Amino acid sequence: MSKIQDTIIRPKNVFRRRFIVRGLPEGLSPSDPHLQIFDNYIAGSDLRFRKVRNPEDNQRSYSIEKSRLGIIFSRIDLNQSEYEAFRHLRGRETRKNRYSGSENGHILTYDVFLGPLWGLTVLKIDYQTEVDERQFELFPDITGETTADPFFDERNLVDLTLADLRDYLAKTKKGA
Repeated sequence: MSKIQDTIIRPKNVFRRRFIVRGLPEGLSPSDPHLQIFDNYIAGSDLRFRKVRNPEDNQRSYSIEKSRLGIIFSRIDLNQSEYEAFRHLRGRETRKNRYSGSENGHILTYDVFLGPLWGLTVLKIDYQTEVDERQFELFPDITGETTADPFFDERNLVDLTLADLRDYLAKTKKGA
């Protein structure tokens, strides 16, 4: 993985579901190729500044994105100087390591959160059709689905800890 491969702006005909999982699947370890993602959220908006670093070659990319519930609506790529010019807007940050793969033609993305959310791993699965989505056999390590839950929008997670997530999951009985 020598080129930065960040979140793809998905076509409208692709379906995505998000799940909480117990961790990385068997056969995938924290030392495997991954991207380090730093998302800084601007309060009161759907905007975030994103820096992505590939630890293998230290290559970096920078952008400002408009997103909600993990769906990127628009993105403007920035160079490092442009990114730094917005430093005064940054501060509410989530950090995560992203591991990507595929199974039976489905794109799988594992986000392992760092910092106050350490212990949260979110699996995103992309499907080509609704039928494909319904027929996909889910993994045993899934402990809860967060697809339509705005609580799990990352702009909300930025101010929470893993204990906050566990309290919410216990109250809503979504598992963890």
